[in-house]
Amino acid sequence: MPALTLAAYSGHGAVAGVLLERGADPNAAAIGFTALHAAVLRSDAALVRALLARGANPNPAMTRGTPMRRTSQDFDLPAALIPATPLLLAARFLEPEIVRSLRAGGADASAAMGDGTTALMLAAGLGASATQDRRGVALIDGGRRASEDLVLQTVEAVIETGGDPRAANQAGDTALHGAAAAGLTRVVSRLVVAGAQVNVKNGRGQSPLGLIAKREDRRATADLLRSFGAVE
Repeated sequence: MPALTLAAYSGHGAVAGVLLERGADPNAAAIGFTALHAAVLRSDAALVRALLARGANPNPAMTRGTPMRRTSQDFDLPAALIPATPLLLAARFLEPEIVRSLRAGGADASAAMGDGTTALMLAAGLGASATQDRRGVALIDGGRRASEDLVLQTVEAVIETGGDPRAANQAGDTALHGAAAAGLTRVVSRLVVAGAQVNVKNGRGQSPLGLIAKREDRRATADLLRSFGAVE
């Protein structure tokens, strides 16, 4: 791990800034990810901007994850996130300011995970765990459940930067499937207004409404989808 990446990963943005000024390579990636990935992980928007200003490639893909310990609160980039770009991480980790900075710095809005999951799908909660936070820390171990306000802000940022609300991954799931399953009514509304198709079905034959129609805890979201013309 180069010193610059180590500083970013350790949350020492000021140290990383000095290293950049002294000529550290912002694109070193032999460890499997770059300082830009690490800065996104640590929510360091200022360092993200500094790295981009110093020539960091905004679109590197992770090729290897970091070691992690069970039942820990360590910051980590698990192998399950391969081949995420910094933009995909920022969307998953709900960092709207960083999403905008990366896009302004040339990040590819069409980047996707290996299964075709896009930044917008990640921001909307597709694949997110009900027992972990967006960085993978279990709620019982100190992880914090994301607020709908933050999800909505991130979804808005991704849409602004070119995210396609009609896109589907290899399983046929869309951002709307993710938001509906999580009961995020305001996010559902924003996606529909942006052009999401309310009756699109995934590879299992489920529409967003079909995922939740029988769930009492998702009644408000189901009613909202029906008001937009959704059917099971």
